[in-house]
Amino acid sequence: MTKLNGKLQKKMSNGTWFDCEDRTDEFFNKCLQNDYRKLTEKSAIEMLNSNKLLHCGTDHYDRCRIKPVSKPAPVLVEWEPDTEEWGY
Repeated sequence: MTKLNGKLQKKMSNGTWFDCEDRTDEFFNKCLQNDYRKLTEKSAIEMLNSNKLLHCGTDHYDRCRIKPVSKPAPVLVEWEPDTEEWGY
């Protein structure tokens, strides 16, 4: 079994995603068994790395994905009004 290093997430029925963490192998194996495309381990990992979802169950919300990389928020410059043009 190729490790996904705990980066796998599963979608819950309320629409939120949770990290699989130590159950990553369990959910990945469910994806291999239950996905309608009958993927191999290698093709499933390639699909996850290309930001595609895998089906891990029979319900429409049973999906797995690789955890998206969070980007740092941009630094906002404080705005100062142009006092000459608007007369503030």
